[in-house]
Amino acid sequence: MEGFRSSSDLVRFAGFELDPHAGELRKDDGTRIRLQEQPLQILRILLEQPGRIITREELRQSAAAIESYEKGIALGGMLALQKAFIGNVHGRSGTRRRRGKFWTNWSIFQGVHTFPFMASVFVFEGLGMNDLAIEALEKAYKGRETTLVFLKIWPHFDQLRQDPRFQDVERRVGFRT
Repeated sequence: MEGFRSSSDLVRFAGFELDPHAGELRKDDGTRIRLQEQPLQILRILLEQPGRIITREELRQSAAAIESYEKGIALGGMLALQKAFIGNVHGRSGTRRRRGKFWTNWSIFQGVHTFPFMASVFVFEGLGMNDLAIEALEKAYKGRETTLVFLKIWPHFDQLRQDPRFQDVERRVGFRT
């Protein structure tokens, strides 16, 4: 995308400036437009992947998933898992800048909060870090985390299912013979 550049957290492009923290889009003439969460997420996804063709369905799914997980956090839902799902979405949607920012925040989050290892499995799988995902899965198994019951059904594990180490954990949990 021609004219795309970022300084700190402001993003400038084609006569506009986006302040993602304020949820505000500004025109060069000074006009300010307050964006709702979903359009803001879609604009972020587009700007972080200049030149890539992104289908409406990809945009819709990524923005809706992130918005849902952020609402869950705001409502006091399972914080670690909600954040992990957001990381998984960022990883799968290919938004490098957001992925890097998320990874930094996730690393800080891990140092401050107690969280289930399965949350790390979601993050690592979404980022394509399969070895780290399997390592976290082993720790979840050793800790007997209750979320292991979802190994068979959660699509977050699809990239790992063919890995013999993943299958071994499934076997030890009792999902394979």
